[in-house]
Amino acid sequence: MQGHDEGCFRLLASGDEEMLEILIDTYAHRVKQYAFDQLHDDYDAEELVIATFTTVFLRNRNRGFRHASYQTISHLLVVTAKGLIGDLRRRRKLEEERRQILLRLPGLIAETPATRALKNEMLTKVRYAIRGLPKAWQLPADLYFLRQYKYQEIADETKTPVNTVCNYVTRARESLAKALRDYFKGGLL
Repeated sequence: MQGHDEGCFRLLASGDEEMLEILIDTYAHRVKQYAFDQLHDDYDAEELVIATFTTVFLRNRNRGFRHASYQTISHLLVVTAKGLIGDLRRRRKLEEERRQILLRLPGLIAETPATRALKNEMLTKVRYAIRGLPKAWQLPADLYFLRQYKYQEIADETKTPVNTVCNYVTRARESLAKALRDYFKGGLL
C-alpha cells in the first residue's frame, strides 16, 4: 500500500473531515464516472457519489479501517460504490416486482398514497395468511400468488414434481380463500 494512502486511511479512521473533503475533491469525478458507466443516469451517479463518500466516512469513523483488504483509497471507493450500486439495483428490482404485483390487485386503479397503503395492507394480509399454511405449501403459494410464477417454474425452483406443485397451490388457494374470505369479499384468489 502506498504511504500516502496509509496516511489517508489513518486520518479517515480518526474521523478527520478535512481528509474526507480532500478525498472528495480528488476522487469524486472518478467515482461519478464509474457510477455513470454502471447506471447510465447522471442523477443516480451524483447520488451514488454522495452515498459512497458518506458510507466510507461513517462506516470507518472512530472504528478504524480494516484497510489491509484495500490496496488503495481508490480501491476502497470502487468497492464501496460497487456495493451501493448492487444494493440500488436489488432495491429497484424488488420495487418493480412489488409494483407489478400491486397493479394486478383488483379494484385499485389510481396510485395515490391512500391506495398504495391499501395495497401494502392487502399484501401484508396475504403474506400473513401464506405463513399460516402448512410448510410444504408456503413457498409454492408465495411463488404462485405473489410472484406470479408458473407451475413449471415453481417445480424447477423447488425441485418438486409439477403435479405436486399443482396440488399444493390448489390446496393453498382453498385454504387462503377461507382465511381471507372476510377481508377480500369479492375474492382475490
